[in-house]
Amino acid sequence: MIFKNILFAFILLTGLAVAAQPKPMAVADKVEILIGEQLQLKLTASFTTDNFNADGFAIPDSIKHFEILERGPVDSSLSSGVKNISQTITLTSFDSGVWAIPRIGLLTRTPAGYSDSILIKVGFDPTKIEDINDIKSIEEVSVNTGWIYWTLGGITLLALVGFVIFLYRTRFGKKEELAEEIFISKEPPFKEAIDHLKELRERVVTNKEQAKQLHAELTNIFKRYLLRANSINTLKSTSDEILIRLKDDVINQSQLSVLAEALRLNDAVKFAGYFPAKTETDTAIEQTETIIKRLNQNKQV
Repeated sequence: MIFKNILFAFILLTGLAVAAQPKPMAVADKVEILIGEQLQLKLTASFTTDNFNADGFAIPDSIKHFEILERGPVDSSLSSGVKNISQTITLTSFDSGVWAIPRIGLLTRTPAGYSDSILIKVGFDPTKIEDINDIKSIEEVSVNTGWIYWTLGGITLLALVGFVIFLYRTRFGKKEELAEEIFISKEPPFKEAIDHLKELRERVVTNKEQAKQLHAELTNIFKRYLLRANSINTLKSTSDEILIRLKDDVINQSQLSVLAEALRLNDAVKFAGYFPAKTETDTAIEQTETIIKRLNQNKQV
């Protein structure tokens, strides 16, 4: 009987100790994002300072499948012996899939609880569409047996010409195309891009068609700068492919996230018929200019 009472008291004390351990709370402002899009994770915790204290959260240096863009400051307040702390982290991801933000604890030597893990879905841009060609009806061809040999001869000649062109383009086409795109203008790539962005700022847009043309040109200005200044050919690449190609190699994660916002607005206007406010268009132009200036600075270092 005494043993049972001791065991019961031990279990009760253990339970009270566990219950006394503060458990951080983690809340994400989004559970679905696009590649390169930002989300904010807010961490909060409350505890009495009589038997516990902590000055922050044990945020890992890196989180698998996510990039930590910014660690906000730890805000704290103390009232009647109860301390409240909070911190906001800005994250992004460039890996499509469903990934978990792990549990996060507190910075303390005293045992404490952990926040719940959060699942985040990372997807591609839904505005991305593929080119679709109309199906043409089958046309009947009348065959004149008197010209069959001429026809066969012409087909053979065309096939030979096509084969020669294919061989030529395979060996030299890409280099010539790249050279043509790079040297088509005598202006330096940076000056050309900045001048074109200035022209877009001054353009008056009053309807969707004009907006579509402007944002298409905005994307092309950036692609052309990449090609001329960095020899990165993204002329036929989608926005997601551009972001993935530039990841880590050219600009950092924070800058990549800024670029993603501009490119996705361009896609929404071009493909989804979205008519943006002037402030949105001005922001996209400014974001594109910021990245181009950063790329130009990187080349001069």
